[in-house]
Amino acid sequence: MPVIVHLSGFSQQVFAAQQRRTDDAEIMALVTRWDNAKTREEKEHWLEVIYRALGNDIESVVRSRSRGRLSSDQIESLAWRALNQSINVFGRAKFQQNSILGNDWTDALKSLAHQARTIPFATMIWNAIPTEVKGQIEDGVGHLHRKYQLQAIHAINDALVRPELANLAAKTVQTQPEAQALLANPISQMNRSESSFLCALALQKLLPELRKPEPPPNSLFGHVVGFTLKGLVPAAIAEEQGLQLDTGVTTALSRLRPDIEEERRLRELGKLPEGWEQLSRPERIRRLQLKRIRREYGDRLSWWESTAKQLGRNLTITGGDSWGEAKKLFLANQIPPQLWAFPYSRYYVPRRAAHPYGIQAIQRALDLLERRRTQQPTAPVAAPPREGGAVTQRDPDLYRAIVNHLYSSPGHEAERAVGELLSLDPRPDQNAIEEWLGQLPEAIASDVRDFGFLNLAREIDQRVKDFLSEPGALKQLERITAVQNRPGMRR
Repeated sequence: MPVIVHLSGFSQQVFAAQQRRTDDAEIMALVTRWDNAKTREEKEHWLEVIYRALGNDIESVVRSRSRGRLSSDQIESLAWRALNQSINVFGRAKFQQNSILGNDWTDALKSLAHQARTIPFATMIWNAIPTEVKGQIEDGVGHLHRKYQLQAIHAINDALVRPELANLAAKTVQTQPEAQALLANPISQMNRSESSFLCALALQKLLPELRKPEPPPNSLFGHVVGFTLKGLVPAAIAEEQGLQLDTGVTTALSRLRPDIEEERRLRELGKLPEGWEQLSRPERIRRLQLKRIRREYGDRLSWWESTAKQLGRNLTITGGDSWGEAKKLFLANQIPPQLWAFPYSRYYVPRRAAHPYGIQAIQRALDLLERRRTQQPTAPVAAPPREGGAVTQRDPDLYRAIVNHLYSSPGHEAERAVGELLSLDPRPDQNAIEEWLGQLPEAIASDVRDFGFLNLAREIDQRVKDFLSEPGALKQLERITAVQNRPGMRR
């Protein structure tokens, strides 16, 4: 194997993984056996066979990256976990939000709905999309919200790997050169990479506004090394050292703070309701949370419950899966989505109100709060300044202009809001973020919490960095700032 001296150690590992002969054919054949397994026992058998072929090399990479901070048992466990994650997602053709010009799939989904009436391939893809999303498209929504677009894209990608879809796809694209090369072998002998690529080509033919898909890589070891371990190893080390940052727990703590503070106040004043002294602290906080939700969303929740009852279902919207069941019920009975489905709707109930936190989640949030009180102040949540993006950190107006340019399309209000905050304070602490969220419109604040501030901040920072590294970025910046500084154009 040639030595690439100018690559980093990480890139050399990825390069080596991509060059492994066994990943090209033998491992993919085993993966196909795993795909075709009908029972859990069969899948576990073939996963063990694959691990015997790749396990030592995966463990070697984990050992190298952990630098002695993980035990042998932890290394083996992490290698198994990485293989299990990668085998479920690698080697599959996928579309993304930016696979279409303007990052807006609304019109493409409308076209898919129209073609689903007459084309079997389109019908199967369309049927895979969640009912809630299909209902909005069929109702003629002008712009489908980003989170619903992402749900549709995820469902489409899942459908592309269905074996029964490949036969329908072959009839759609049998004249295309790429498809002819794939169809040189029987469809029954295709692996997941080949069949999903065939289906992606067929979808792109039906929806020409989509960018032409690329053949997915078929290296399982390469995916483990280049993607899965890249996140798992640092997380395992952080967990071992007690530094693991769970964004889900952080979000829970943020949303539960009013209830935590109210419980503390009542306890210190000796004003807990009768019988609450015998309850655990998480249970008291859970009850206060439910009271707050009823106080804030009582009229809306009552409308949902009474409407469901009129349709023959007794649902408590804040209990179990009742929120999702109610939405399916409303769509099936043609209750106008304008009344309940959108942030501006009169009876809209956000996910956080319909899915209150349980005892275990509250306890984890309390544990995190206790760690914060006993440790030094936490690190800033926003991504640190990176080389190449320093100019944006020194020029808030420029950073804001780039973010507004990158996220100019409808449905990206949350990204623009986060970019505005980062332009003023590149590394806000948690208190600053909570105060800022309280000043945002409810719909935007809800989206920021749903996507996660840290996730959005990292994505925005990376996209700004990528933008600045593009050829001609300075000229484009001059044009952007010139347009946004015109009277009436400044945001």
